Amino acid sequence: MFHFPRAYLDRRSLTPIGSVQPPHPAVVVGEIIRLRSFRASRRLCVTQCTITDGTVPLNVVWFNQPYVARSLAKGVRVILSGNVSDRRGVHMQNPDVEVLSGETREFLHTMGLIPIYPLTEGLGQKKIRRLVHAALDDFLDRLEETLPDSLIQGRGLLSRGQALRGIHFPRTHDEIEKARERIAFEELLALQLCLRSATSSQAGTGIAHGAEPTLTRAFRSHLPFTLTDAQERAIAGIFRRMESSRQMNVLLQGDVGSGKTVVSACAMLKAVENGRQAVLMAPTEILAEQHLSSLGELLRGVNVETVLLSGRCPSSERRRATTLMASGRPALVVGTHALIESSVTIPNASLVVIDEQHRFGVNQRAALRQKGVNPDLIVMTATPIPRTLALALYGDFEVVTIDTCPPERHPVETRHIPDAGRNRMYRLLRETLSTGRQAFVVCPEIGERSDSGAGAAARVTETRTEYAKAFPDCRIGVLHGRLCAEEREKALTRFRNNDFDILVATTLIEVGIDIPNASVMVIESADRFGLAQLHQLRGRVGRSVHKSHCFLVAEPSTPEAIRRIELMTTVNDGFALAEHDMYLRGPGEFLGTAQSGIPPLRVAHLVKDFALLEQARETATAILDADPQLMLPENRPLRALLGDRMRQNVDL
Repeated sequence: MFHFPRAYLDRRSLTPIGSVQPPHPAVVVGEIIRLRSFRASRRLCVTQCTITDGTVPLNVVWFNQPYVARSLAKGVRVILSGNVSDRRGVHMQNPDVEVLSGETREFLHTMGLIPIYPLTEGLGQKKIRRLVHAALDDFLDRLEETLPDSLIQGRGLLSRGQALRGIHFPRTHDEIEKARERIAFEELLALQLCLRSATSSQAGTGIAHGAEPTLTRAFRSHLPFTLTDAQERAIAGIFRRMESSRQMNVLLQGDVGSGKTVVSACAMLKAVENGRQAVLMAPTEILAEQHLSSLGELLRGVNVETVLLSGRCPSSERRRATTLMASGRPALVVGTHALIESSVTIPNASLVVIDEQHRFGVNQRAALRQKGVNPDLIVMTATPIPRTLALALYGDFEVVTIDTCPPERHPVETRHIPDAGRNRMYRLLRETLSTGRQAFVVCPEIGERSDSGAGAAARVTETRTEYAKAFPDCRIGVLHGRLCAEEREKALTRFRNNDFDILVATTLIEVGIDIPNASVMVIESADRFGLAQLHQLRGRVGRSVHKSHCFLVAEPSTPEAIRRIELMTTVNDGFALAEHDMYLRGPGEFLGTAQSGIPPLRVAHLVKDFALLEQARETATAILDADPQLMLPENRPLRALLGDRMRQNVDL
């Protein structure tokens, strides 16, 4: 019953046989006046019949469908739906057929709005239609309602049974829309209830960070640059929320290079100056290491203890980190998934910052937040999130957006370089390097699941050899996941110190790398990268006053890849690219691991149903404000709707 159609065939109009027009499809009714079945060859079985409705005869043929002849007989009236051909005379080829009997019946295949289902091997459309129809007849009356009566009546929704009947076997297009609206609203309401309960179950009195701003003031006075107005607004908004006794939930987003790291550093220092600990969790070890390094640069002149915890930490460093966290001493803690291990305790954490939030699921965010006592939360992303998804995934978060970049940042000129244009790209690159600038060359992951694999390392080595031949006078370094942490840091440090002219790397440099002297980004096999990843890589250059270039070396062969390259060469705004990316990939794939722990969407579409999503959010808010645990009798259907998933998230 919940295997929904993906489309419908409109077979509501009967056509007299004398009026059928090839090559258009038609629905006709007639009496069989001739029927024969024979085997034309060892592999070809043919069934032929002629029908008439009193106007003219129509020849019909089925190939390799011997069961058709067994269900038909001369003198039987049938209804046929299919394409009409005029090859070798007007006829119907392989139409759907149903026998007309004296009793009233529902036509599943030939007459009306016919559902088209997603299929799997061994199951055809007719089989699924029959199974669905039987399931509805046998079980629909026993199906429990999942929405309160007051909500159904107040919104003018169909009942659950009406919606299921209407979406499978509708009589009109309006019935399809009403059925779809009911099911989509139910899905979106479940999504919002689940997400809000996962975080709201902890919400309540937070920690009011009201101490004298000694550290944050010192930090800002030592910054070697002036904060943008957008950064100032973001910091002021976050500080205002942190100073409140109400627990803070903030989604901090901004385009590449907009300065989110400084904003989050200010927030973390505010926690520390209040005698607390601030925790930053990153999805990868190299990104966590880069955050620690960046914080070290920003915190020069400010006396704050920092510590790193990741899977690769030596045992001595791990002991130091876990001891410091357990002691509760004011500090900045940076780490990976290792932070949410059961053995790690951070009882004095008053602020949790999660970077690259789209790589973490709902439950992972909640698990880290459990480490402290009602800590404030900032989820941070360098991949701008379309408004629709922000509302879907962060319905109870306040969105803080850094919508401008520092004035010294200039748009990066982006060009598509086909293989035939490689020599011209080399000339442009050589001219740029001759002025003292530096370049990144990024290789895709091919045949490996991550850029820590041997295949990715080999690809980097091969590419370095190619560039060494093209640029014999240049110093070329490499960076990939097979290098140990010390070697990776050394490679980045040498590139930052201008010991290398070119750094050939995997996507390890995608985020967190800030080397202002690098003004060229070459992305090899760019058609293998997603739109968001291409934009992130492009954001590694253009971080100074120098004119910067991004070269997309690719021979795209699919429409999707061609469109991605076109968008990259014409659009620089990360938020606009995010909208395009969601349309290209669809919301499900765009969400990635962020879907973990939330109900699936079978009918609702996060782009097309944005208005419905807003209504579902408002409804979920009102329901949970009045009944946080859904214990009132009228909300019992909602507990059945959410089931175990709801209870698991409430426990979190």
